[in-house]
Amino acid sequence: MHLFKVLAQQSAVPKWNFYKYVLDRQGRVIAHFSSLTKPDTPDLIEAMEKAIASKPR
Repeated sequence: MHLFKVLAQQSAVPKWNFYKYVLDRQGRVIAHFSSLTKPDTPDLIEAMEKAIASKPR
């Protein structure tokens, strides 16, 4: 299955380019953000830091 179809099934269907998905170490979507979300948005940064800090299984 196409990666973006899987991501959309786990969270939300992107409405435009640059939709952002944050995945955990198991490949599950733990957060998603619209195309309008800037890379330095605190919520996006927090989600990425959480994903990086998670322990691998």
